[in-house]
Amino acid sequence: MTTQKRLKSHKSDQQAYLGYCVSPGDVIDTVDLAQISQREFASNYIFSRKPCILRSSAGLVPLLGQTFSLDNFKSGTLLKTLDCEDGKQTVQIELKSDGGFGSGKKRIKMSLKGVLEAFKNNDSSIYLTTQYGNEEDEEDEDDKNDKKYEQDQEQYEDDDDDDEPEHENEQEEDQFFGPDDNVSDSGSSIDFNEVEDDYDDRLSVSGQEPMTLQEAESRCSDLFQPPLTCLLTNPDILPLNVKLFEALVPQQVNLWMGLTAEETSSSAFQADLTKPDLGLGKRVPFGTSSGLHHDHSDNLYIPVTGCKRFTVYSPSEYKQMYTVGRVNQLYNSGVIDYHPDERAPNWRTTNADGSMTDCNTYEENLHESGAESALKCDQDPPSFSRVPPLLANIDQVSDPEVKKQLTDVANVRFPGFLDANSLKIELNPGDALYLPAGWFHEVTSTGDFQDEIPGIHTAINYWFAPPDGTAEKPYTTPFWRNDFARTARAIDERRTK
Repeated sequence: MTTQKRLKSHKSDQQAYLGYCVSPGDVIDTVDLAQISQREFASNYIFSRKPCILRSSAGLVPLLGQTFSLDNFKSGTLLKTLDCEDGKQTVQIELKSDGGFGSGKKRIKMSLKGVLEAFKNNDSSIYLTTQYGNEEDEEDEDDKNDKKYEQDQEQYEDDDDDDEPEHENEQEEDQFFGPDDNVSDSGSSIDFNEVEDDYDDRLSVSGQEPMTLQEAESRCSDLFQPPLTCLLTNPDILPLNVKLFEALVPQQVNLWMGLTAEETSSSAFQADLTKPDLGLGKRVPFGTSSGLHHDHSDNLYIPVTGCKRFTVYSPSEYKQMYTVGRVNQLYNSGVIDYHPDERAPNWRTTNADGSMTDCNTYEENLHESGAESALKCDQDPPSFSRVPPLLANIDQVSDPEVKKQLTDVANVRFPGFLDANSLKIELNPGDALYLPAGWFHEVTSTGDFQDEIPGIHTAINYWFAPPDGTAEKPYTTPFWRNDFARTARAIDERRTK
């Protein structure tokens, strides 16, 4: 593994958030992909920290290329696209908790084929989400979980081991390959050969150090998360380089998939003041909720099937969001850092570019994220709101008496929350959403009942390291670019096998 050191954060360099904030009456910008240049997009949205919808008459072709098709990721073709028809590809699955998802509860493992079969059987209690750690070397545990799922869909246990897997083939483990030039699938503007020359603060050039095959494989699966990893060798189906986002360093590409349950009745929305979540859990009308939270990366979100309804709030509204963690610092990039205390026991202090101040490598930064740390202590990440997501969707409650009760309770329990300015966003297949780091969002998913699996909703997203600099120099240190040069070498090795 590389031993590159991350520059430490200096508290004297605290920044105030100066990006876009929602004003009363604002609506989300819609950008025509055919009418905007990379420079305009970077200036108006990326470095203004302003969300927008991306669409065009040609769909997402101007963004992801002529060969990209949403059809490849629909339920009837997904297993073939991902070479998972044999049922051997396993993924981590989140179980529904309090009527929704996005909790810190431990996950189980199932085959991707088994997930689709569960959806066919109308099981809306499971959700394919981000994948943490290496799943490929835990086949025995996977088998146990699959059997347990078949026996009792409500009682899962996951005894997964978080330690690094041991390789049986020591000869293969000791193989190295050396420095790289660059990687490209559709022509990235990032020149990794010159990456260290753009900065005054010189660090060791991690892209030029030898790399083990184990590290290379880990980098590939960390970037294109399972079950998408195989597509690194087929960028015609899913490209790594996304037009308009050339200034940013890619961090992760994920597949999201769930099933919409029946509409929740108004009786489930009776607030109980004796409970921390008011007894509302994560239940919302007309769909399934992600919970209200923010990410530490810039997000490009692409629905494949179903509809996504976003309610988003600027990072500057964090005091009205009632986060699980205690906010330590809001950076100009929108990244929010938390105090490592009893409310965030595994939190690692965060820099303005989303990296951890005391992590040495890309892998540490990726695997010590707030979301995965929360899984270690079975609680919601500090970046999640304690406000029930229903309160972000009061406009969707049809019963006027229930709506009034919820409004009154919200103003008592979470004063100021309903006064926070938000954007409401309806996202459908063929659209994409750019959401900068730190923007709080609640996502309600509703399924496509015309799909081969009625009620399924599927999405792909790209996460990018949030820029803490300017359009001329997106990152103030070379950490993410230098380290991604190493990942680029691993991708190139995988593609030339």
